Amino acid sequence: MEENRKIYEDLFAEVDLGEDKPFEVDYEGMDIDDSVPNELEIKGSLYKMRNGKAPGATNLSIDQIKSWYVNAFPKRGQPLESAIRCWKKFVDLVQYCFQGKIPSAFNYGILVIIPKDDVGGIRGIGLLETVHKLISQIINL
Repeated sequence: MEENRKIYEDLFAEVDLGEDKPFEVDYEGMDIDDSVPNELEIKGSLYKMRNGKAPGATNLSIDQIKSWYVNAFPKRGQPLESAIRCWKKFVDLVQYCFQGKIPSAFNYGILVIIPKDDVGGIRGIGLLETVHKLISQIINL
């Protein structure tokens, strides 16, 4: 573990190249909107995510979040009060995260070990929290 920690420290250590830069970088930047997303942006990003994906530690799935929205804003019939409450709290949580306040649940993932075809071979999959995945989707869009 100590050896891995040292490898990662070295990998992300700042290196002073001094005058010997490998190439010149001329970048003026882009104007990127990094403000707190509104409800419409959150909904749009949510609906770009695939259903049926494994949830994180809280067991909250994309399917469940989408059902809150559908039941809070049905095309026909009356909205469900419980769905409205859940959807509003979900929007508040996502917006809260964009203010630099990250819930501690984002510090954890579930590691699922999957055996590979070769003898003794395994592959690990890390299941992240669904809200964490949605925030990544919003940033990507």
